[in-house]
Amino acid sequence: GKWKNCQVLVMIPHILEMLLLSAEFQDWVACLRYVIFDEVHCIGEQEGGEQWEHCMQLIPCPFIALSATVADPSIFHGWLSRVSAKKHTSKVSIVEHKERWNDLYKYVWHKGEMRPLHPFCCLVESSL
Repeated sequence: GKWKNCQVLVMIPHILEMLLLSAEFQDWVACLRYVIFDEVHCIGEQEGGEQWEHCMQLIPCPFIALSATVADPSIFHGWLSRVSAKKHTSKVSIVEHKERWNDLYKYVWHKGEMRPLHPFCCLVESSL
């Protein structure tokens, strides 16, 4: 397909894992120059986390792992460093920004206008 020739390709880890493991697409895998994993904190999820981990171990190129909500970046950095050492690839660097560049606000559209959604509106009794 045409996707093989694109310069930027966005996909979920499950699809990337299938491509990385497929004998049919090894020519494409060999052309990878960089991978960006966004929302990498999802690696800890019960469902789908193993695809994230597997992809990070399989890719033949450097990558960037982005997340604003990794619980302990130093633990994650240590794990990534060990993976990198086993793959004999570049040193893993950690870059942390403690400041949030934009605040996340939620709104609802109600009766023809945008209204701010207070965080308490999202709570359910079982989470208290």
